[in-house]
Amino acid sequence: MTPEHKSILDEAKEITKGARRNHYGTPLENHTLTGRLWADYLKLDKPLSPEQVCAMNILQKISRTASGVFTRDTWVDVAGFAENGAEVGNSKQA
Repeated sequence: MTPEHKSILDEAKEITKGARRNHYGTPLENHTLTGRLWADYLKLDKPLSPEQVCAMNILQKISRTASGVFTRDTWVDVAGFAENGAEVGNSKQA
């Protein structure tokens, strides 16, 4: 199936559950580290939570659409970060 015929949700799931997870660790691990790095860089008193990192990444992707260009890749990334945010939230409740 070509990417144009695949659901963006299916594509995002393949990406977030496959190679990226193998390369960068779980969303909890990766986004926790990102939250610490961003907080250090911004000189914040406490790190951003992994959920906040996912939300900020979604906002960054949405900001790209302000140019009037709406690419499939942007929406796949939004879906992937939403999936990661939900996974992180669920792992904290378990």
